[in-house]
Amino acid sequence: MSNSKQLDILQGIYLGERKKKFRTLVESVLKKGIKKEKVLGVLLSEKSMEKYGDAFTSELVDDD
Repeated sequence: MSNSKQLDILQGIYLGERKKKFRTLVESVLKKGIKKEKVLGVLLSEKSMEKYGDAFTSELVDDD
């Protein structure tokens, strides 16, 4: 990937890193609606984070 401050685009889809900042984003959104720690633990697991990464880069993304 190119410069970390520049978004890499492929056919209009964001291909950024899915590391700490991405996890923080997902976690902050989930915590707004989910208060049970056990549920948050499942939704923030490695397997779940992989699924969120896939969803954020899907070719089926709706830009409307």
